[in-house]
Amino acid sequence: MAAIGDSTRVRSPLVADEAFLRVAADPDVLAICRELLGDDVVLIQQNGIINPGGGSHSQQTYHRDLPYQRFVSSGPLAISALFCIDPFRPKTGATIVLPAPIGSRHSRAMRRPRVSRRR
Repeated sequence: MAAIGDSTRVRSPLVADEAFLRVAADPDVLAICRELLGDDVVLIQQNGIINPGGGSHSQQTYHRDLPYQRFVSSGPLAISALFCIDPFRPKTGATIVLPAPIGSRHSRAMRRPRVSRRR
């Protein structure tokens, strides 16, 4: 994974550990998914991101969770759920989540936000 710059990501951890299967089947998240998407929901990916404090990783840059979506839809196509195992702090690899509420035209077609860095 290091050769392709992906050593800070764990792909499909639910295959290796049943605890991640329970995370994927979280009843609260599934209820939200079904309310917004309907009864037929599919898990398309599960990744574990390793955030090295003070280091870099592949998820560090601003990105879309649906990278090949080049259009703005009138409703949700997918839902991302973030489960934090460790506290998010600069020392442990803090993060920021930019919401795109339904009805906002998905943050105006996902224009790059102005984000200030605080240390």
